[in-house]
Amino acid sequence: MLFRSAPSDDQADRDRGDGDLILEATIRLAGRDGYEGLSPSRIRAAAGASPRSFDERFASLSDCFLAAIASRSDGLITDVAGIFAEDIEWERAVRASARRLCVELLADEELARLAFVEIFAVGIDALEWRRERVSSMAKWIFRRAPSDIATPPAAEASVAAAWVLLHDCVRRG
Repeated sequence: MLFRSAPSDDQADRDRGDGDLILEATIRLAGRDGYEGLSPSRIRAAAGASPRSFDERFASLSDCFLAAIASRSDGLITDVAGIFAEDIEWERAVRASARRLCVELLADEELARLAFVEIFAVGIDALEWRRERVSSMAKWIFRRAPSDIATPPAAEASVAAAWVLLHDCVRRG
């Protein structure tokens, strides 16, 4: 057969569902066993997904783990970024966003531990993931900052420092 038939709508829905199930299983297993306790076969089994379903989505275990953390944290990051879109003074937006982030991470201890501590078990890919997140968050701060207060490097350094403080708080419990 020269051409593979296009997937049906049902198959496409199943594939999307498999992706969500894989990400959820990754978070669940990593929450219980840490990154070192993960393997593609354990994730697939927990998600009820096929090897093909996993392999078509993720280049590696670290890719899957980072995607799972991103999936779990994207809503929180969007909420925090939204504070900078509100019509409030910059200093209040900085304080409100920091408060929102801390409150949400206290409420979701699993995400906090996976995103701020366990993630470093991934290695160099995690450092790049973290750099991208820090850079993205720094852009929100800089866009709203008064011109006499912040420069792009200062905004990025501020976010990186906050990340280190969160890491330390989560690590210590």
